Parts: sequence; structure tokens; C-alpha cells
Amino acid sequence: MYTGPNIINDGLVFGYDTAYGVADNNTATRFYQGKPTTNLAPSSLADWGIESGAVKTATGNYYNGQPTYNCRAKVGESWVGIYKTISNLRTTAGSSGTVTLSCFVKNTNSSSYPLYAHIGHDFSSTKTIAANSDWQRVQWTVNQSSMSSDYVELRPYTNSTNVYLEMTMPQVEVNISTATPWLNGSRSSTDALKDLKKLININLNNASFDSAGQPITDGTDDQIVVSGADNLNFGVGSRFTIETVVKLLAMPTSGNTSAICCKQTCVGIDWYYPSATGIKFRYGIRNSTNGQQTSESPVVDLNKWYHVVFTYEPKSSTGMKLYVNAVHQSSRSNLGFSEFANSSKDFYIGGSAALGGGPNRGSIHSAVVRMYNKPLSASEVTHNYKTYKNRFNI
Repeated sequence: MYTGPNIINDGLVFGYDTAYGVADNNTATRFYQGKPTTNLAPSSLADWGIESGAVKTATGNYYNGQPTYNCRAKVGESWVGIYKTISNLRTTAGSSGTVTLSCFVKNTNSSSYPLYAHIGHDFSSTKTIAANSDWQRVQWTVNQSSMSSDYVELRPYTNSTNVYLEMTMPQVEVNISTATPWLNGSRSSTDALKDLKKLININLNNASFDSAGQPITDGTDDQIVVSGADNLNFGVGSRFTIETVVKLLAMPTSGNTSAICCKQTCVGIDWYYPSATGIKFRYGIRNSTNGQQTSESPVVDLNKWYHVVFTYEPKSSTGMKLYVNAVHQSSRSNLGFSEFANSSKDFYIGGSAALGGGPNRGSIHSAVVRMYNKPLSASEVTHNYKTYKNRFNI
């Protein structure tokens, strides 16, 4: 099980990959389906109505596995098109919410044509579909407060009896910043991002999402929760590796520490801001009396991708090692140090009380997180780094 060419998988017990550089708001991948949401509309245009004079005809073709239709509004009347009334649409959005309508469209004609929409009211937002253009996604968003009905409509206007735009995969969503990857039904907070080993649920209920649809933790109360990490034999007395590809997005708003990947209060990686020296990665463990064994990296930058690896071998004079971009930054002994047998079974990305630092304060994007039941060797760390290096332009 892997997310790219030649990633080390021996000893891998958990991982996720948001497919940064591959997935976006229009594209789902095997392990990252996209932001949790619901398509409130019928997912096939076959189940949308046609106003008198408009046309919707099955082509017999498919795009991304979905049937496509030749569509046009009524000749001479651009406001007569393909429609659906979605029960309780405005109620679902809420009084201060938004509604987003999207679909995929293709124009094989030698002229460009406008594509209009109606979302509870008429509004000025024309999408011009260029001549001889391949499949593209178009979308419109309106405030619920502007809507007077739950009626939505697509209006491809060719103004010619035998000229059509090919269309498919309609979607209606509420309270999102931009349309998410198409789906039929709902995508929950626990099935949007898959564990690479398919053993553990990853909960995105408390995550935020950036403009490209990638999950981030925004520096307030966000965290990505991996439930049941104890089942992976990860923690006290265990040999392990934590690996992440991470970008630090914003400074902590208070204090000087913010979690990246950690077993709550016990072990993990965070980032550290001693004001005199700048931002650093820090790693370590704690014991039951709040004693800490930590060490840190050289200064790093905001808004830049880093490959960070923390390896752990119990009861060793060099048992804790930190690598940043495959460079061994430091080692530390854990001889004579009793790790804290914390009762929490969860593992956190971007949150929790890590290494005494309190809750998540800074904003991060951990695009990749992987956990192994062994300490990766220096050569294995370098191997993985080289695999991610070009993808993230590290």
C-alpha cells in the first residue's frame, strides 16, 4: 500500500495522504475523496426536469463514469432551461448561508456560448464556454438571503435548434467556499480521508479546508483525529517513526508551541517559537511528572514545505532522532526516562496538549502523515524524502 513510487512500506502501520498536487476541488483520489459535503441535487441530469422548449438528450457517452447529455435552453428565451426544485434547500443553508451550483460542461462547437444559472432567483453571472473546449467545471454561488425559492436551473444558451452543450455531473452544495469533488449523496467527516492501511478512521470534523480543498488546521481549535492509535502499538515502550510533510501557515497567536503530530501529552512532533531565535521543529516525550526529553531543529520558515521525521528506539543513548529534509538534525538519549503511559488512545494532527504546549495555536497543513512500527534508518528517511521532494518542491 503506497501513495507514490517507491515509498518505504515495510513497517507502515498508519498513514494518510491528501494527494496535494494531485487532488483538488474537482478531483477526488483513492485515499482523499475531498471535503465532507452533501450533493443535495440529483446527481444525474436524467433526474432533472426540462422546461417547455428546452432540450436534454442522452448522448450515450460518459465522462468520469457518468452519463452525458446534449443540452440547450429554449431558442430565443435564455431563461427557459433544465431545472430541479430541491426541498428545504434554503432551510438547509440557513439564513446566513450560501448555495453553490456546479456542473461539468463541454463545447464541441466552433463558436462560444453562454451558460446561465438560476439559484432561487435570477442573478448576473454568465459562464462563457469557449469554442472547441474540452470538459470543464463551472459553478455559481449565491447567498441564501437572496433566494426566494428552492428552485435551481441550468441554462445553456446556444440560441439554435440543433446546437448543444454537452453536460453532466450536476451538484448543489450549501455553505462551502467552492464546489468540492463531485459525488452522489454525502461524504462524511470520517470517510473523506482514508487510512492507507484501511484500519483506522480519520476524523476531519474539526479541520478547516483551504481554497484548493485541502484539510488544514487553522490555529484556533482545529485538529485531525486518528482514533485508536494504541491499536497500532504506538507509544510507550514501542519502536516507531512519525513522518510528515508539513507547511507552517501562520504563527501561534499565544504561547510558543503548537502541535504537528502527537500522541496526546505523551510523544510526538511540534513546532516551537522561542522568540529570540525563530521558528523550529521540536520533538520529544514526556513522563507522568511533566518531565520532558526534547530537542529541536535549526530555524525554519513559514509557508514552505518540509519533510520531517522523528524516530524512536526505547532505552537507547541515541533513541530519539530528528530529520528535516533528510538531514539528521539531532539525537537524544532516552536512557533512564520513564515515558508517560497516557490513557488517551488517540493521535492528533494539528492539535492536543502536545509536550506541554497546550492546544493547537498555529496553523499548519500536514499533507502527508505516516507512522511505522520501527525506527526508519537514515537511508530509508532519505529514500522517502527523495520521493516527496519534487512533488512538494522541497
